[in-house]
Amino acid sequence: MSSKTNHWAGLVGRLIMCGMISLHGGISLLYLSMTSVTATSQEILMFYVLGCLSVVLIPLMGASCERVVLAALAVKILLVLCVLSIGSVWSIPEALCSGLIASSSFYFAMREVSKKQNGKLLASVLILIINIEAAVWYTVFDWLSELQSKMWLSLAYGLATILPLLYISTFVSTAVTQHVNIKQLLHLSKSLSAYNLLCYMLAVFSVNIFNLSLHRWAELDTQHWWGSVSGITGFYILGILSCVALLSKLIIRDEKLLIVALLGLGSTAYWLAGGATQDPVLLIAAAFGLGNTSTLVMSSIVTELAQTHDTISRLLVVAILAAMQVCLISLIHIAKVFADSEINEWQIITVAAMALIMVKIRQLCTKRFTFKPQ
Repeated sequence: MSSKTNHWAGLVGRLIMCGMISLHGGISLLYLSMTSVTATSQEILMFYVLGCLSVVLIPLMGASCERVVLAALAVKILLVLCVLSIGSVWSIPEALCSGLIASSSFYFAMREVSKKQNGKLLASVLILIINIEAAVWYTVFDWLSELQSKMWLSLAYGLATILPLLYISTFVSTAVTQHVNIKQLLHLSKSLSAYNLLCYMLAVFSVNIFNLSLHRWAELDTQHWWGSVSGITGFYILGILSCVALLSKLIIRDEKLLIVALLGLGSTAYWLAGGATQDPVLLIAAAFGLGNTSTLVMSSIVTELAQTHDTISRLLVVAILAAMQVCLISLIHIAKVFADSEINEWQIITVAAMALIMVKIRQLCTKRFTFKPQ
């Protein structure tokens, strides 16, 4: 009995450290939004997604994903030490390394889930662990930011970086490296659904914008707990958990579920683009809705993306998602330059969600009225 208990304790401990890789992107964006003085949120996000995009260089160079991520984590530890010694945060290398590490989270999570026969149970446990970790770490960062101490905030950030470093160096063996060329990557990309990737990218983009906006939103209401970083994050996580509970009860086709999910995501983004950020109660309701709808979008199409079994295909999926986000950020920047009024990211998410809904409805209508010859 004790050996079984020790086995589960070891497994949970390993999943806790693995979950920190999945959480690394959100923690990094929040940390940079709190500490960066020279870089804007849009610049931080641009370099972050460029870091995500750089994972495509791993198979092109025939390098080991595990060793590349270990090197990126080591660089981040050095950057934290620089903050502690000279007091300034180097936003660009920090964002680039964070993107590279966070983009590998899908790869490491799939490794853990595929180790056991009860993969669905492990996936559920991992999701729960990531949410608990998010609540704990975001609360710690919120409390340390109130102390206005960059040193303690950077120390906490360094500890959050050490956990993935320990996980990879202790529990992950280096996989056999695979070398491919651009032609092979283009051939692999043809098997992926561009529409599903666009939907998934939009949900990921909205989560990234949420993480960058948290610190600014918390400054709007300093009197109530629910207006703090931890409070807003708590309701966001409740939205995620409510989505998981909802999906366990729903019996609905993925295509129709995706339309509903995109409609909810677009409506929530429209709300955040307008007056939701002006009222603390509306803001936490919008955070709950964003957690629910973004998870619903990803859950309705993650089955297809999870079918990519080899390392190269998984890294390719992440790279394509990052490239799409780079294009979207560039479009937002161009629109801000040429538009008469200020355009924010939530407005673009609303427009993109509505456009994807129209495309899906057109696809469904075309299938319905297309008759095959007998």
